Amino acid sequence: MKKISSLFILLFLLSCFLVFSADKAKAAPSVSAYHMVTNDPTPLIKGTISGVISSAEISVTINGIDGIEYSLDSVNNGDWSITFASALDPGYYYTAEITATEEGEDSTFAYIYVDEDYPFEFYYTSEGEDFEFSSVTFSEEYSYDSEDGDFSLLFPSGTVVTTTEEGGTFDLTEWYAEIVDPNNERIILKLRFGIPDNDLTFSSHNVTITFHVGAEYNDQILNIFSRNDGDNDEGWDPMEIDCTVIGGSCSFDVSHASYFAISQYTSIAETEEEENDDEDENEKASISSWKAYKYEDQTSKLCKDKLKLEIKGKHFDGDAEVKIGNHEAFSVDKKSSKKIVAKFCMNKLLDNQASRKRTVSVTNPHTDKEKADKKINLNNIGYNMSAEDFNPQTVEGIKNIQKALISLSFLDKQYITGFYGPLTTNAVMEFQKQNGISQTGYVGPLTKAKLEEKIK
Repeated sequence: MKKISSLFILLFLLSCFLVFSADKAKAAPSVSAYHMVTNDPTPLIKGTISGVISSAEISVTINGIDGIEYSLDSVNNGDWSITFASALDPGYYYTAEITATEEGEDSTFAYIYVDEDYPFEFYYTSEGEDFEFSSVTFSEEYSYDSEDGDFSLLFPSGTVVTTTEEGGTFDLTEWYAEIVDPNNERIILKLRFGIPDNDLTFSSHNVTITFHVGAEYNDQILNIFSRNDGDNDEGWDPMEIDCTVIGGSCSFDVSHASYFAISQYTSIAETEEEENDDEDENEKASISSWKAYKYEDQTSKLCKDKLKLEIKGKHFDGDAEVKIGNHEAFSVDKKSSKKIVAKFCMNKLLDNQASRKRTVSVTNPHTDKEKADKKINLNNIGYNMSAEDFNPQTVEGIKNIQKALISLSFLDKQYITGFYGPLTTNAVMEFQKQNGISQTGYVGPLTKAKLEEKIK
């Protein structure tokens, strides 16, 4: 009997301990927040929280701005997020203090940098003070697509970025990624990314680079080269990887940031290209083919609708003039002596409504003009989009659907709204009718594939 009584007492004490422990856990939330650089003046602040069973009060104070109280109804797998309600002034560093309260209290801080012209948005964690770090960790997967469509970057969640200089620091707000003029016809595309004057390495996960080289390289195995930021163009080293082009794109993983180049050749010594350039001096430009597509530039106040024209041939000079009809390109980028990319403002191209068929021309300095065999029909220029861009569940996806329908004359231009209303539904149904697809008015897999086919 005494043994039974003793067992009962032990069970009672254990249950009291468990209840006390649960109350203690509830009373002591542990909160963390991610640092960020962003172009959004009302950013989404994110973090993790533990020790919370159902809800918590979150208080956010940013650099003396009045604190705003938020109440979380629930926590999603230990993650919390809050959209800051008041717009922050761009071009400044902010420190946000985050306090979680549920009977007990815990607080942390996050660095926030806001710049509306900054092309990236990173969430990261770090150790240390201020905004300069020797190492940061990407808190979630981050992908970046360049505006010109030449490359993409993918940072897996958990990627650690570290400077190789002992005791050195870097500022993530200075991150850049850009295509560089290769000035070497052995190079198809050349990318420089990282932080100025810093040699960076990636650990835990490699970063994936995708070069969008074009369908003409499909099924080819291309070679990858790299060199350090301070080296000259003689310093290219072949990497022990190659890259097979599928669907016009070629992806490979890297463990460091620097210059990268992709080529059909096993050597891309710059001296060989200089000899070829000498032969091309004062040569008349020769056009073999070209392709064009429209794109939107929301950062431009004067010209949001633009056209990108990729021209292939030979003898292209770095100072070549590119025109469609009488309209000169506002930007000309010589990728090599065999490829040139020009950009135009669509509104200016369409000023003359009498005829939208124009001649493409490239003129080198001190030479005669070279004309393409065919004229470009501006009515037939579509957006550079694929089936995966036509998501009827997101605002951006709906806008892409509307752009495609407009380019195919099923919808008027003013209806790029991001709202899937009756006009868009009817336009989709008409498109489906003319292409032998069941007229549901909804953009499913078959309609997505047909839209991609028609706008190419």
